[in-house]
Parts: sequence; C-alpha cells; structure tokens
Amino acid sequence: MIVGRAAELDRVDAFLAAVADGPAALLLEGELGVGKTALWREAIARSPYRVLACRPVEAETQLAYAALGDLLAELSDEDLVALPDPQRHALEVALLRREPGSRGAPQRAVALGLLAVLRARPAIVAVDDVQWLDHPSSVVLGFVARRLEDARVGLLVARRGSGAMPLHLPEDARVTVGPLAAGELGRLLAERSGSPVARAELARLHRTTGGNPYYSLELLGREILPEGLRALVAGRLAALSPQGREAAALAAALSRPTTALVDATSAPGVLEVEGDRVRFTHPLLATVAYEQVADKRALHARAAQLVDDPEERARHLALAAEAPDEEVASALVDAARRARARGAPDAAAELLEQARRLTPGPSWRRGVEAAERHLEAGDAARAQAVLEEALGDIPSGSDRAYALARLGWVRAHREGFRAAAVVFEEALAEPTDDVALKIEIHQGLSWCMHSLKGIGPAERHGRTALALAEALGEPTLLAHALSHVAFLDSTGGAGMAMDAIDRALALEPDPEWTQILGRPDWIRAMLLFWDGRLAEARDCLAALYAEALERGDEHSLPFVLFQLARAELLLGEWDAARAHAAECVESVEQSGQVGERPYALTIEAMVLAHLGEIERARELIAEGLALSERVGTGPAALELLAIRGFLELSAGEIALADAALDTLRDRIEQTELREPALFRHQADAIEAKVLLGRHDEARALVAALDRTRPWVRSVAARCDALVGAESGGVAAGGSAAERGAAGDRGAADGRAPAG
Repeated sequence: MIVGRAAELDRVDAFLAAVADGPAALLLEGELGVGKTALWREAIARSPYRVLACRPVEAETQLAYAALGDLLAELSDEDLVALPDPQRHALEVALLRREPGSRGAPQRAVALGLLAVLRARPAIVAVDDVQWLDHPSSVVLGFVARRLEDARVGLLVARRGSGAMPLHLPEDARVTVGPLAAGELGRLLAERSGSPVARAELARLHRTTGGNPYYSLELLGREILPEGLRALVAGRLAALSPQGREAAALAAALSRPTTALVDATSAPGVLEVEGDRVRFTHPLLATVAYEQVADKRALHARAAQLVDDPEERARHLALAAEAPDEEVASALVDAARRARARGAPDAAAELLEQARRLTPGPSWRRGVEAAERHLEAGDAARAQAVLEEALGDIPSGSDRAYALARLGWVRAHREGFRAAAVVFEEALAEPTDDVALKIEIHQGLSWCMHSLKGIGPAERHGRTALALAEALGEPTLLAHALSHVAFLDSTGGAGMAMDAIDRALALEPDPEWTQILGRPDWIRAMLLFWDGRLAEARDCLAALYAEALERGDEHSLPFVLFQLARAELLLGEWDAARAHAAECVESVEQSGQVGERPYALTIEAMVLAHLGEIERARELIAEGLALSERVGTGPAALELLAIRGFLELSAGEIALADAALDTLRDRIEQTELREPALFRHQADAIEAKVLLGRHDEARALVAALDRTRPWVRSVAARCDALVGAESGGVAAGGSAAERGAAGDRGAADGRAPAG
C-alpha cells in the first residue's frame, strides 16, 4: 500500500493512460530509500497492459543481456514464432535459448526482435534501478526506445538520483520522488509497525531522516542513531549470524543468486526470495555486504565454482586471480567469443581486455581482438586506444602490419582518411609475405587517396591490389579487388563498369567475409544510381540497409543510409528521404565515426535544401565543408558544393550559386572525379551562367555535356532550350525543349524543386 504520494500517483495514472495512444515514458528519480521502487511496483500493479519487468543489481552490470533476460523471461514460444527468422534467432541466442551456430546474433537483430515483440500488443517495459543495466541490454533498450513511433509501449524507469542514466528519456518524463511529509511518514510507520508512533518520536525520526521512508523504518524504536544510512545498513548486516553474512556476501557477488546457491533464510530482513531468485530487501544492503568482505578473491573463487554460465564464471575467475594466469585468460577469451556470438561485442571487448591483462606472455593478439570488438560495437575511440597500446609490444613484420591495418580502418572511421593514410603507409612499409594483408593495405590506401587526392593516386593502389588478388586467386579477395577498381573506373568518367561487377558477383564472394562497404553488391547499387536507374538502386540499397541492421554492421550503416536517402530524394519520396537522412546522422553520432560525419551533414543538407529549409541547410553546408577539409573527405566536400549551388540558385542568390559551382568544377578537374552523375550539378551551373548573362560560358558548359547518358540528354535538351531562349532564339529553344520532353521521358536528372 502506498501512503501519500498523491501527485506522483497522478503522474503514474496519466502515464498509463497515455500508453493507449502511443509510446509514453515515466522516470522515477530519488535518493536511496525514498520509495522509488514502491511507486514503480504500484505502477506495475495498476497497469492494464502486459508488463515486461527487470530489477538489475550491481553485480549484473558486467554480464551481457542480464537485464534483457529478466525482461523477456516470460516470453513464450508463441511470442517468438511470429517474428522474422533473423530476429527470432537473435533473441533466442541472446536469451540463451539456443546456441548461436555460425550466424550469431547481431545486436541490431536482437533489438529489432524486441521491438517486434513490443509492437505486437500494448506493453509496459519496467526497469528498476536502471543505473545497474548491463551495457548490451541498455544498447538494445535505447535502440528500441528511439524507434517506438506509434507503438503502444510505456517505458517505466526508476533511477537512484546520482546513478547513471543509460536510457535517454524525454525531460518531461521525469518525476522526482521526494521525502514524505511528517504526517505521511507517521501513517507509514504506524501501518508497518502496527501501532501509532508518538509525536515526539515521529518528530525525531523526520528530523533525522529528512522524511526518508526506508531510513525511518530502520531507525524506528532505536535509542542510539547511527551516523547515516550506510552505517545503519552495516549495523543490520553485523547483526546477522556468520552464516547469514556469508550468504549476503555471496548473494552480492553473484549476478543471479538463486535459492540453489544461496541460503536466504540465514539472512532474514536482508535477503528475500522471489520465485527461485534471491534478492536483497534494499540495494544498499548488497553494496555494503560486498564492501565488508575482507577476502574478495576467495569470495569470487567460490562463486566461480558455483555458477554454470561461462561468461560469469570467467569474470569471477578474473576477480579471483592474484597474478597473470593463462587458464583464466583463456576462459575469458572463450567467454568473449560467446558474448560476441550472442550479439554483445561490447561485453566481448571488455572480457578480451581482461584476458590481455591476465595473459602471462605476449598479449597483443588479445588486445587487437579486443579492439576489433570495440569497433564492432561502435566504440571507435576505445578501439583506437587499445590498438595503439598493443602496437607498443608488436615486433616488425606481418603481425605489426596487420595491427596497423586495423588501426588504419579505425582512424578512417574516427578521424577521417587524412589520419588513416599515415597509418596505412606505415603498414605498407612493414615486411610481410602475407599477400591477403598486402591487398587489404593497398585497398585501404586506395580509399584514402580517392578521398584525399583523387582518381590517379587511388588507381595506382587499387590496381596493385587487383594484380595481387588475380595472382592469389582467392575468390572473395578477387571479387572485392575487382569491385574496387570498377568503382574507380566508374567515378573517373569511363562509364559504368558493370561487366567487372558481374564478374565479381560470379565469383560468389563470401558475404560474411567483411562489412558491406566495398562488396560487389554495394558497388553495383552505386553504379545503378549513377546510371540513372534510381528505382533499381533504391531497391538494392534498401536490401543492404536491412542486411546492415540484421548483421549489426555499424560501420557501413551511415553510408548505406546516405545513399538510400539520396535515392529516395531523387525519386521524390520526401518523407522517406528525410527519415533516412535523420537516421544517418544518428548512426554517425552513436558510432563515433567522425570520418563519416561530413557525409551525414551532406545528406541532411541535401534533404533540407530540397524541402526549402534554407538557413539550416546553409549552416550544415558550412559545417560540412570545414569538417571535410579537416578529416580529408574530398568527395563529401564536392557534394556540399553542389548542394550549395542548388540551394543558392533556388534562393535567388545567383552569384553565390555560380561561385560554388565554379569551385566544384575546378575541384572535379583536380580530382578527376568526372562521372557526371556524381554531383548532378550541370543544369544548375548552366542556369546560373544564363541568369548572370554569361551566355558564352553557358553554351560552353552545354557543349561539354556527355550526351551518351539518357538522363544527361534530358538535361542537355532543357539547357539547350534555356540558352536558346535567353539568347533570343525562341524557336530553337522550343525545339530543344520538345526534344528533351520526347527523347527521354522519365529519365531522372536529380533536380527537385526547393521548398
């Protein structure tokens, strides 16, 4: 029974009512013992909807999907059978209901599975002590919370005031649970003790505790008051028998104490039983019980003998270890690989870092593997730090070249291609006979040169990689090398190299071998886009987007979303374009891929420019150009100049448009990125010249158009008409316009009206 709390209960009722119309959130915050959990439980009791609840504890914070397992403990086979197979598989693996097999369980697929479960019928997701959420569970719940859209789902969260807040909830969801007034406290104490509390005693308690209910209940009837709540809790534990204190310590150390492992009856008032689960009657009891253990290594050694879960056992072994121990380190590596297969690369990375610290001999290999898992989890900053530390121990040769190549990709994602090129050059200088590694390094340098200097330098490394791959004959490496050179040839203006892509696809490269970026099907989607086959390109990109989500390919996702948003924009699907652009920005921010941020700014500016949000688009263009220069993403800068030209032309700032497009043409010549569909700026450049009265320059630009492409012929006919009309040749202009209308109906030139 809740005493008082009328205002808080009104918020609870309003929250539950709001769920009927769509997503809602309620965050209960307050100090220890103030009554957050009581309100949280009352909200659950009042809910007319299905409730998925968890009460994480401090010992669970390092255990992958501990909270998610509790949330979905009651999930039935019927709930799962309706899910798409990848999502069902991912959830079952994450929840330890099936072995991962070769497919594993990407974190995004786990999150999408949970989202699908929640969309099936109205539900309350209730998390008490959210500050103790394990990181994989918080990532999944955060993903779901951002994508509820119109789902009838309520997020009910309780948090200790000073604790971490792993979930982002609206500010208006916050309810501060404060102390009870003296009268309310008196009613609570009378109800719990069975008799009224004398006025003087009540005044003393309220003054001492500030109206904190738990603290007041603990102090009721005591003549000597301890110094604070922690001392009070320590006294409660000291009053237990030795067996009771031992049971409390073990329960505090275990992530999931059960009646089979802990004798809760030996610690009355401290431990309670909920089903087969043993819980502390208050979280502070667990904290103090663990703090009071003198020999924590012995406690964890005992816990390691009791638990069955390999990940938890490895963690206890690590905490019990007094010195580096290969057996313990190997157990941590095995647990890390198991965590990764369950879709928790962040937990895997942390386990591998522990393994490295406990490895008796050279440990850099485990450091490199930890960095790869950090990058997979989207933590590029930590991946870079771990790799740079590991490189200090790696001797010259193939191993060092491999680690440098990993660091090159990390720096490309985190800092951009300018920083990455330095590392790839260092990797190339290392002596190695590993041909596959040489191919990767040359391709890394080729991507860097493509962004920094243009086609020429990029081709030298790309064709070296292709020659090495042809000699090696490994199908997947060859397919990727062919695709990369096809990309360079196509962007250089030689036409769409579809034959090379067809050859690459015929090699049947392993789709699991690498991330989506660089794969033949990815390059094919871009070539379709540049060839004006926008609907086909959009369908291919949509399939790659779905795959990136399913596989948890955080590195590829921003650029896949960039291209998908652009295709939707040119097809006139404004809402879809805007949604994908926003998700692109979010993906870059969450994964920390600074090198991709210029592209995120580009697509956001492109969409807003076409929707007429001129000032915001101008801000994004300026920010993107400055960042592109700093991190070395030249193609993004060219995209931004094209958008600036379109935007200023649409806004009537013709001179500004002309200047931006002149700069763009100069840079295209410098970089040799001559494929006309890359930036689709030609019509804007010609129109700006005409409006400024520079007819000779306009005619020269029209004459330079490559009319072998259907969409370019359409643009050229319209520009012929524009130049002819402005020059006084109305008849000629009309004839050209007719040719444009009749010759290539439906060909997309990439132009769309602003606002």
